[in-house]
Amino acid sequence: MVMVQNTLATELENLVPVDVEADAAAGLTDAYGVFASGAAAGAVAITPAGVELGKAQMLPALTGMSAPGAGLAAIPAGIIAFWVGVAGGLAASFPGAIAVVPPPNAALAAAFAAMMPANTAAELSLADAAAAMAGVMYANAIVGGLVTLPGVPPLVFPIL
Repeated sequence: MVMVQNTLATELENLVPVDVEADAAAGLTDAYGVFASGAAAGAVAITPAGVELGKAQMLPALTGMSAPGAGLAAIPAGIIAFWVGVAGGLAASFPGAIAVVPPPNAALAAAFAAMMPANTAAELSLADAAAAMAGVMYANAIVGGLVTLPGVPPLVFPIL
């Protein structure tokens, strides 16, 4: 199994607008968790516990995202926090893992900052905006994350 961009797009499109930031953050965290639950490194899939570790780090990182312009920084920070939480779980996140390097998401903030105003200017439909957002999140989630498993030499697989 691997993470699928369309899964994330569907989850984002299905988010219900809410008036309370905490509810919005929880919805976004859950949506990203569904997407990330497809992550695998070689034949080793992320565990439900690993997803929960990620969500536990992502949710507080989204605090303040409803302030004008703050989502452009808070959402990428939340995604980075998600993968740091997963990495901290080691074998609880990926069975047998002896090391987990989270995707660096190095280009995520800049890509987000460019994509959001472009979506607004183009007056995209909800489905198209969700697909664009999912594309940016997906492209960064599958680059640079690694899981090391025991072996001689140790086996290193990308997180996909």
